[in-house]
Amino acid sequence: MIAKLDEEELGKYKKAALKFLYLQHAWVHKHRSFDTVLRKFPRDKQGFAKQAIKSLIRDGYVLYYDRSRKALILNVNLKKEIEEFIETQIRF
Repeated sequence: MIAKLDEEELGKYKKAALKFLYLQHAWVHKHRSFDTVLRKFPRDKQGFAKQAIKSLIRDGYVLYYDRSRKALILNVNLKKEIEEFIETQIRF
């Protein structure tokens, strides 16, 4: 069973997942599979990353491109907000 994360820890995983999708330009047709995003995290932390990605989907920042293949894209309607968040909150 996966332990629940506090908001601070969950935020770190959310930022990492957003950063990965943003750097991969996963906006409209350049989707990335759910598993590809998970593989960017250490194996023992992938459960936490899965929680973070699902939270991003609930918040609307990440959308399913093709639910049957679990392909993810960034929400193009929130592009300005996502780019602003990445510029201010995430260091490259």
